Amino acid sequence: MAFILKKPFKNSKGILVLKNPEHMFFREANPLFRNVLIELSEKYVIGLHWCSYQENVKDFPYIDFHLSDGTVTFHKDESPRIIPFDCKHFISPTFRKTNLKKDWDIFNMSRPGNGKYLDEFLKVIRLIFDERDNVKVLLICPDILHSWNSRGIYTNLIPDYNRMFSIEEKKRFKIIIPKLVDHSLFPFTQEMITYFINTSKICTLFSKEEGQSRILHESLLCGLPIVARKDLRGGGLNYLNEKNSRLFSTLQEAKSIFLDLIDNPENCQFDPEELRKVLGEEYNKNKFVEALRSLFKELNLEFEGSLDLEDLSNKLPSHIRTLPSEWTGGIQDQLSNSKFFYLFMHFLLNKDLSKTNYLLFQVFYYCSKISLFTKRVYRKIKKTYRTKSLS
Repeated sequence: MAFILKKPFKNSKGILVLKNPEHMFFREANPLFRNVLIELSEKYVIGLHWCSYQENVKDFPYIDFHLSDGTVTFHKDESPRIIPFDCKHFISPTFRKTNLKKDWDIFNMSRPGNGKYLDEFLKVIRLIFDERDNVKVLLICPDILHSWNSRGIYTNLIPDYNRMFSIEEKKRFKIIIPKLVDHSLFPFTQEMITYFINTSKICTLFSKEEGQSRILHESLLCGLPIVARKDLRGGGLNYLNEKNSRLFSTLQEAKSIFLDLIDNPENCQFDPEELRKVLGEEYNKNKFVEALRSLFKELNLEFEGSLDLEDLSNKLPSHIRTLPSEWTGGIQDQLSNSKFFYLFMHFLLNKDLSKTNYLLFQVFYYCSKISLFTKRVYRKIKKTYRTKSLS
């Protein structure tokens, strides 16, 4: 989503923040597209919020700054402007420790993407259940198994769950699959998520790569110790230490860590309020404004006008829907292709789009699509031919 953090005010540019998958639009070869991008950059300072882990990235034209705290590494020849904030630095005061009864020993809240490695999570729970008959597990997984294209989705989650666990064991291992309402990525309110966290003893993710991994840091602010992979790349390991987390390298080690934390919770005690000073929105809003003020000073720009600082934990990663659903092509508020970004730029600039320009843009757009498709087909044919020649 193109989030307007600050509207243009008098002689001061606005601030436009895009989600990192939308960076591809800035490499668009279409000359009509470039012309509008130039106009947009004259009115806005443009930033990218990095929601997923990327490495060896080259900087992009028209991008003035990047919001990232360990979620991206740039090519050695690049010197981008990085502001070390992302959505996990604006966690709501709602997430705090309570005295609720602990109903669950292990809590995992993940999308069913293959990159979340829920198949391995199930294997570890199976190992635990083979050894103990009193451990309780809660997995919350949004119902996108059939809402999205199945590519990249762990569609065997429920079949594997049914195959690996008996009816009796399922009483101790619950999977909640909330329905998505109005294509929202988050069917639960912050209060509901806080409840699930505070009725659990341990929070875990099995991912090998994470962007901000906000659920881990929300759980930290509720006083839960974290169990994660030792080689987790991205921002997931940020602010984890020996007092508030345990890291594993193998599934067998993960099993042992869970059982040790369940038996000896006193071995992982920490003060969540100390972390709130780093992760809480009430502490970071002013710091963020000062970082933006410094950015404008570096760019020799005036810094005036009000900023939209409410609910940044959801607005920065496009978790609040504001765009027409036909523009997004998914459950997140993310522009699906350059055609819709072209329309959106005209909206931001309050500029009418002539039928001639739109027709020309469509011609460029579909020609580039055909060119890309042709290149892919050629590479596939070439690869097939090479394989046959070797055999």
